[in-house]
Amino acid sequence: MCSGCLGLTKEELYQLLERTGGLSARAVLNYIVYELENGSDPCAVLREAVRLAEEDLRDLMNVIDILRDMNRDKCGNPAPHDR
Repeated sequence: MCSGCLGLTKEELYQLLERTGGLSARAVLNYIVYELENGSDPCAVLREAVRLAEEDLRDLMNVIDILRDMNRDKCGNPAPHDR
């Protein structure tokens, strides 16, 4: 695996994966590990990983907005950003 191409050793990449708690973030890191272990071009892997992470972030922001609306509408609680 050419993790060194990313500026991280293989051990550092696995440590980062272990420290990451969010499912989306772990999925992106697992994608990177898998692709590098299978000989994919590191630059192409990084470009796709950034695209995947940005897409996941947009999806998570949409979920946060929906949950805030539900909290306000169904529970009568102001959303944290409404305070």
